[in-house]
Amino acid sequence: MNMIKLIIFDIGDVIINFNDEEYVSYITKKLHTDAKTFMKCLEPLVTKMEYGAMNLKETEDTLAKRF
Repeated sequence: MNMIKLIIFDIGDVIINFNDEEYVSYITKKLHTDAKTFMKCLEPLVTKMEYGAMNLKETEDTLAKRF
């Protein structure tokens, strides 16, 4: 009998519809900053998270300090 040992979920436009522009627009309005400034800070953090060099909490903390 074969057992499932791992299930990987990728929700970024795979399982749910996620619109980057709407997200950035919402966040930047809340933070009273422009999208370019926010994205300049966010993009390298997302890259680090994708490679496992940073977790979500660390990313949130970094953004909180910046904004």
